[in-house]
Amino acid sequence: TTAIELSLEIYDLSGRLVIALPTEPSISGSFKHTWNGRDAVGNLVPPGTYLYRLLLDAEENEEKVGVFAMVY
Repeated sequence: TTAIELSLEIYDLSGRLVIALPTEPSISGSFKHTWNGRDAVGNLVPPGTYLYRLLLDAEENEEKVGVFAMVY
């Protein structure tokens, strides 16, 4: 297996991009990407519901979208 590029983007419920995390090479299997709860300029995001978009640069580009809650 070869490494593929994995991108993770976080959006608020209005569809505004909060942050695009740095692309990381990943090997197939389970993926772990962490986020410190800060937006692109370094501010903590307010608690609430957010959307994520996970992109895998494989033979056929794969995209997964989901919802999560941010709490402090």
